[in-house]
Amino acid sequence: MNKKQAGIIVTLLALIVCMGILATRVNGPLQLTNDEFKDSSNKLTFNNEKKTTVKSTSNFFKTQQTLKDNSNNQTLASLKSIMSEKTVSKKSRDDAEKKYTQLALAINNESRIEQILKANKFSDVLCFIENNYTKARVIVKAKQVSAQQLKQIKDVVNSVANINNVEVQMRE
Repeated sequence: MNKKQAGIIVTLLALIVCMGILATRVNGPLQLTNDEFKDSSNKLTFNNEKKTTVKSTSNFFKTQQTLKDNSNNQTLASLKSIMSEKTVSKKSRDDAEKKYTQLALAINNESRIEQILKANKFSDVLCFIENNYTKARVIVKAKQVSAQQLKQIKDVVNSVANINNVEVQMRE
């Protein structure tokens, strides 16, 4: 298998993952209680008066994670295609390879940070490594974060990604 075929396979896998996520969201189960819909004159209308912040927050984290994954997959696929293209200059291929390696490492470290923090009693966590690996932004599902939890988050980011500049945001 040559590099071009590998690039095509990676791109197709990224598309399959994206379509699977989209299909799950679109075709997911419709969960309604009797209070959430009204049947009047053979018309089914949904009661939109009830809004819960829990679903909104949960949707925020799911949506952001999906957007992040899609963006990363697209970037990795385009870098991979640049690396495998024979008409591209050696310098451009080397730059693409360097960016690909950095992005793959950042994705891995973001995932590890999220997993460790979720294991440490945070229900939802998003981590973004930014500014050429010099800053990490961590979004946690919480009303407030104690000084001890803030230190714990910074320690986890520092130990996994060796980044000291950590911005912590809370999202309810």
